[in-house]
This record gives sequence, structure tokens and C-alpha cells, in this order.
Amino acid sequence: MGREVTVRNYKPRDEEAILRLLERAFVWPASEIEVSKMDHWKWKYLDNPMELLFIGLVEDAGELICHSAALPFMIMIGGKSYRGVEGSDVCRDKDRADEEMILNAIRSKYAVIDRNGIDFCFSFPVQDMYYNLLRKFDYIDTGLETERFFLVLQPEKFFAAVGEGSLKKIAYRLLTTGKENTRRSAIEASSEIRVEDADDFGPDIEQLFLSAAGQFDIIIVRSRERMNWRYADRRGGRYHIRVARKGGKLAGYAVLKFSGTGDAKSCEIADMLVHPDHPDALDVLVCDSAKYAEGFGAISLSCRLLNNHPYIPAVRRMGFVKVRNPSGVHWVKLTVRNLRKNPEIDSVLKKGDLRVHIMVGDTDGI
Repeated sequence: MGREVTVRNYKPRDEEAILRLLERAFVWPASEIEVSKMDHWKWKYLDNPMELLFIGLVEDAGELICHSAALPFMIMIGGKSYRGVEGSDVCRDKDRADEEMILNAIRSKYAVIDRNGIDFCFSFPVQDMYYNLLRKFDYIDTGLETERFFLVLQPEKFFAAVGEGSLKKIAYRLLTTGKENTRRSAIEASSEIRVEDADDFGPDIEQLFLSAAGQFDIIIVRSRERMNWRYADRRGGRYHIRVARKGGKLAGYAVLKFSGTGDAKSCEIADMLVHPDHPDALDVLVCDSAKYAEGFGAISLSCRLLNNHPYIPAVRRMGFVKVRNPSGVHWVKLTVRNLRKNPEIDSVLKKGDLRVHIMVGDTDGI
């Protein structure tokens, strides 16, 4: 007798079965949360500000064995706003589902995406899925990859935590130079920028976004609603919002995410944006992030940026060094799909020096 395999989309009351599959397939969610996994899932998929849900599933005898989702957002490409999605939580039960089944789940998801008028997709796929997206789903490789930058905050604790290896050698080099700490202190002391904690984002985040967006060919729209859903709703995880002001006006922000505990605690800059009229805010925010993270006990601070990003020189200037992405990390190659073959989007994607502002906080990778 044949298997009862069904390809379909999400329907109410699938949540428990979806969670069982996600937990079988990999560590889920990607970062630490303070609520139940069910509450986190509902925040992520049911309460997204765009109120769109894209989940393709494969079911075998009543049990879900494949899952492919997409998270919706507004994205600005070449100065114009479009509806976009990011591939999310693509997985299968390897004991019961083959590669063709997960591809069917992806096709089912895209059928719904197409019906909802989505213009643009992006993904940072694992290696096997990378080739499938290019060959079977019309994605293109932008040539952009994430670069990981690293700053040691507490060398003695860091040495003990990481053991031997390349990062330890990098930390030792930073420890022996000393000048980066001096430079960070000098910038903080001389700047008119003041940085403070914020519980959430106010309406001025949208003006900051509009002013800063022109620096980039592609940037996810930072509306007040989206930013507070992403970083101020505790169901999504605990984030620390640091806002920079000059003369009382918003000059930029950084969002920090801590992970680990005790002497192994680390911190990452999940998101950051500055007003182009206040470039000194970038140096100050990076300096403040290091000071703030160390104050909360972090032994290191990291930041991931796509190559060719205009913020990379500032990060390096503050003493961060570039390190190789850890083995198995999939947040590397940026692939995109122009769903409706829009010629204006195509013209942007063909640029040789594409500048894209997609940080890890824009994805489900943290």
C-alpha cells in the first residue's frame, strides 16, 4: 500500500505538529527566548506586522515531515518600496522525507507567495539548498557574502572560554596593541553624540530610515511597527536598544543581542543604522556597543555585515578584526529572486558595486 503523502499549506491548529518537526530537524529557535516556543512561533508567523503567512508543508500519514516558510517585509530597492519575503525554517525529517519532498514544500509556499503579490525574495541558504534555489527557483547569487567581525572585550576570560585556535591568536594580537581602546575612549569623550537605552522605537525611526536609505541599493524598510515587533516584543527574544542622539534628534541606533552565560557570555550587534548627516554617530555607537556589552559581562562582541558595506571601515577602525565564519554557518551567501521580473529591480541587481543593508536582525538567524 502506498504512502499517504500530502503537499499543502499551513492551516489553523498545525502549530503543535510544526513545532515537533522544527525541534526534530534542528535547534529551534535560533537564539535564546524567555517565552514558550509556541508563543515565539505565534509572534514570528502569526503576528508579523504585514499579517501575511507563507508556510508550505508535506504531511505523511498525518505527521508533518517537511516545512518551508517565508517572513514578509517591505523592502526598498533602488529607492522604491516593494513587498518582499525571506526564506525561513526550511527543514525536513531526514528519516521520512527526501530532497524532492522538501522542494515540493517550497513550491507550495511559493504558490501562495505569488498569489499575494510579493515582488522580491532573499535567502542565505545552506549549501545544498543554495544550488536548488539557483537551478530550480530562479534565484541569483548577488556575489555578496557576510563578513564576520570580532572584538575581544575581556581577554583573560575569553582565552579560558575559547581554548586554543585562531580566535585566541586574534585576541592575543588585540591585547598587545592597546591603541584601539584608546581610540574608542577618545571618540566617546569628544563627540556631541549621546547614547541611551530605549525600551522601543519612537516615530523618529521612520525619518531616520528615510534619510539613511539612500546610502544603500537594497534595505529592508525600518518602520516603527516592524522595529518594535522585531526588537521590543519579548516574544521575539530579549534585545537591547541603544539610540544615539545629537541635539535631541535621533542620529542612529544599535540593537544588541546577548547569548551564553557566565564567563562564556557574548554579544552581537544585531542591527545598526545611522543618519548620513551624522557619520560620527557610527563610531560612537560601535564604541558604546563594546562598552555596554562588557558592562553586561560579555567577553566578546561581534558584528556581521555584507561585504561592500559602508560600515565596515568604522568597525575595523574601532579594533574589530575579520574572522572566518564558523564551520556549518549558513548565513553567508546572499541569493535573491526578482519574482515578477521587474526591470527596475533587475537594473539594481546588475550593479557591480551593490550596497545592501541586511543585518542578522533582519533575518531569522538570531
